[in-house]
Amino acid sequence: MEISERKSESGVRMIEIKGQANISAHPERLPQLVRARLGAGERQFIVNLAECSWMDSTALGELITSLVAVARHGGKLKLASVPRPVQGILTVSNLLQVFEIFDDEQAAISSF
Repeated sequence: MEISERKSESGVRMIEIKGQANISAHPERLPQLVRARLGAGERQFIVNLAECSWMDSTALGELITSLVAVARHGGKLKLASVPRPVQGILTVSNLLQVFEIFDDEQAAISSF
């Protein structure tokens, strides 16, 4: 799993997850990154999963941990470009109602 980040022109923190997000890929890096950005005052996050081929329950738990941390600071974390295998995991886990999901980054950015 590879995590990269950038900031959009409108100030939204974009986080991209690439590859397989599983326990051996250290998914705890995502909430650590989110907490660091929250500490710097950021409150708007989009996690782009376009290149995430798989997500296990540990990585899913870390995504939820990140969502909760952002919400506790009065912010929003949204998902963009979720591939079918990951959508399936969110569906089976009944988490489609928990996350705001958008077809692409631009739609997610516009929703803020």
